[in-house]
Amino acid sequence: MLGRVRKKSEKIVPYIRRPFTFTCMIPNFLIIGAQKAGTTSLFRYMLQHPDILKPLVNRELHYFDLHYHRGPNWYRAHFPFQRKEKITGEKSPYYIFHPLVPERCHAFNSDFRLILLLRDPVKRAYSHFHHEIENGRENRSFRQAVEEEMGDVENDHLRLARSEIDYSATHQYYSYFARGRYVEQLDLWTKFFARDQIYLETAERFFKESRGVCSEIFDFLGLKPFQTFTGRRHNPGKYNPLPEAEKRWLADLFRDSNQKLSEAYGVDISDWL
Repeated sequence: MLGRVRKKSEKIVPYIRRPFTFTCMIPNFLIIGAQKAGTTSLFRYMLQHPDILKPLVNRELHYFDLHYHRGPNWYRAHFPFQRKEKITGEKSPYYIFHPLVPERCHAFNSDFRLILLLRDPVKRAYSHFHHEIENGRENRSFRQAVEEEMGDVENDHLRLARSEIDYSATHQYYSYFARGRYVEQLDLWTKFFARDQIYLETAERFFKESRGVCSEIFDFLGLKPFQTFTGRRHNPGKYNPLPEAEKRWLADLFRDSNQKLSEAYGVDISDWL
């Protein structure tokens, strides 16, 4: 039965009550991020593959970050009943950033295949900022928002990691800069998952070569080749460009993190420079 419940974040999120959840599929893969990096388009393209079954709701499930207290039966109830030679998965781009999610994912399924798109962190931050404006949660200037976030988000990140709090709106919504420090997030994920369990690509390449990236992901998931139809980009932002002075200011803040990401994980950041 489909119902609705209000979470602490004040979002209305779907839930499903089903008997015999032990017969539901266990997800094989997760698209863990990053936010504003093309994950909605990627998931929709992937679901064209005949051997990938979609969850029973179209919203992000947010189990491992926001709804972990509901338990694994609640989570499994969102997936189809088991079918031979089919797989399923979900997309929740807050997963990459939440400090408790890697360990929770590993405890649930240590064989997860993880898919991650990383976008130029300057463009990602600015897109994220306008996303919050559109949702009525932001009224500051971009630079003010980034400058004011740094101490607050880091503090709440540590408190979440220590389980001193179980939710932070500041951490989820206003982490424009922090979410773009990808190398720190990947370092945590690779403590729990082997590098060959993570498909890592830039959003820039995905936007240019969507079919090629999808083909690589199907191979990564052990699926037969399939040619997806990659039409329009989903959820593109529409806003004025970031002024050059602020772009250079933020690029300088990300420079060291981007370089470490390239050296440690082989990410091609040439489009970000």
